[in-house]
Order: sequence, then structure tokens, then C-alpha cells
Amino acid sequence: MIHLGFVHDFDRFAESGRIERAVVETIGDTLAGSDRPFLLAAGVAGIAPGRVVTEDDPTTAVGPDAPRGGSEALALSYADRGVRSVALRFAASVHGIGDHGFVATLAQIARDRGTSGYIGDGANRWPAVHRSDAARLVALALDAAPAGSVVHAVGEEGVPTRDIAEALGRSLGLPTDSVAPEDAGDAFGWMARFFGLDAPTSSVLTQERYGWTPTGPTLLDDIAAGGYLPGPDGRRRARSRRPGRTRPGRRTSSGRAGPRVVGRRHERHHPRDRDHGLRRRRHPRARGAPRHRVEPHPRQGCAAR
Repeated sequence: MIHLGFVHDFDRFAESGRIERAVVETIGDTLAGSDRPFLLAAGVAGIAPGRVVTEDDPTTAVGPDAPRGGSEALALSYADRGVRSVALRFAASVHGIGDHGFVATLAQIARDRGTSGYIGDGANRWPAVHRSDAARLVALALDAAPAGSVVHAVGEEGVPTRDIAEALGRSLGLPTDSVAPEDAGDAFGWMARFFGLDAPTSSVLTQERYGWTPTGPTLLDDIAAGGYLPGPDGRRRARSRRPGRTRPGRRTSSGRAGPRVVGRRHERHHPRDRDHGLRRRRHPRARGAPRHRVEPHPRQGCAAR
């Protein structure tokens, strides 16, 4: 069981914590005595402000009235009741194309304000991880993490919030400004309580224990690639600038269309396929038949092949 959900309603944060605690209790009681895995999403904010948090640091959120209902401590307590419970502590920013988390919220606040801000001198640090790296780590923890363990899904120990704000400003074409701590609530709303935290976090022990090495783009790389521009244009631009990708139909030195490279996949792509609205559809097939049939978009006039 992997529980990654949480009611992100920060206007009713205490109620969200009570809901989270009830969910964890239900899952834990159901799995008690089964030795089955129970992986819970948790965070690193507030554990040890001002110093680097490690996997050996216990959470300070304990009890039903604690943030998130004290769900991490509650889940780990089920290790004594025959559950292989594991706390997955995710970085403040789990970023990637389509991110709708904290950094996407900061980008929207910057657009609304007309300036990309940071609090005070912006020296406080946010840990970050690319979602592809986080996903690999979750799979490793599901297979190998022992009961009662803590895993840190952190690729970058700490990115200064001023650097985040300046990167967003460059990407969005907005100026950058410093917001006084006493004015942060007016400027950032509920985000102020998180954006003002200094939460550097290490994943050294996690990397050693599970053989995990973060390899995805950094947070600033994703921002620079256009991943936080508004609407689908931002997603398209971010995809086109991903490392390891070439544009469809790019010709080789021989003049022929080269392969389209997407990660480890190589697909032969003809230039005339580009921008003609072609889409692939799965259909029942006999042994040896092509896996896909390429059909034209209904509003396009090109012939099916």
C-alpha cells in the first residue's frame, strides 16, 4: 500500500490533518499483523529548521493536533503491529512537466503580483527532487525498505528561495523583489508559511541504503525550460528542451529523417508526419501485425498510411 494523498486545503489545514490521521489509522488497522508494506507520503518542512535534516531525525509532528495529523509518526508506529511501514519524506518541490505543486503556485502568485518575490534576503533553502527520481525511489522503497524506516526523496539539498524567485522571474519575464517577512502573508497568502522556511535536507543515507542516484533535471533547469509558463505552451516548451530529445523529423547529415529520440526509445519519424495532426490508436491485432495504426485527425486532410 502506497498512500500519497492529502487534502491540500490550507484554509482548513487542521481539518485536512484530521482526515489524514483517520485515513492512516484505517490503513494501519487493516494491515496490522500482515507484514505488508505501507508507504506514506510525508514532508521535511519544520523537522529541524536552520540545519540539514537527515533520515535519522525524528518528525516533530506527533499527535492528532500536529500538522498533517501527525501521520508520519502514526504510520511508523504500526511497525510494532506487524506492518512494514515506511515514511517517504518528499522534498518541498517535487517538480517536472505538469507540476501543480508549490513552485507552480509561486509562479501563479508572481503572475498575479506582476513581480516574482522572495521573503527577506531569500537565503532560506528549499530541497527539491525531480518526479522521475522520486518515482524510482518509491519503487525501491516498496521492494526493500524495512519496517519503521525513513526515506528521503531529495535530489537537491537546498535551493535558495531567492534563486527560485529569480529563475521564475526570468522565465515569466517579470522583475524580482524582496518581500519583508511581516508582509509575506499579504504577498503570498498561505504559501508564506512554507516559502519562508529554511529546510535543507540530505538524502545521503537513502542513496547509500537503496543504491538510488538522482539523475533528473534540477529545479532551476525545469524553470528555465519553461515548465512553469502558463497553459499548454509551457508544457510543450519544457518537453522540447528536455535533455536527450531531438525534434521530430530532424534530418541527419545524409539528408534522411533521423530517429526521434525519447529517453531510450528510438522511433523512425518522417518529416511529413509532423504537424499533420496524426494520432496513434490501439486496435486488436493478429500475431505479427503492426502494433499501431496511424490515422489522420478528423479535421485534417492527409491520407492514412
